[in-house]
Amino acid sequence: MGILILSVVTVISLIVGVRQARRGRITAHRWTMLSLFVFALIVTGAFTLLPGRAMHMVIFGS
Repeated sequence: MGILILSVVTVISLIVGVRQARRGRITAHRWTMLSLFVFALIVTGAFTLLPGRAMHMVIFGS
């Protein structure tokens, strides 16, 4: 369920960021895109490495 919520937030943030860029609000666009990067890539990546997950076993072994 958490990944679904994160996916929805990611799509909404992307739409908001593109809208800000089109309206010329570059500083707001920059912060939105940085937040999107942090939460969509780094936080999601951290969740995939939790013990018991498949990627944790691939990277760190059993």
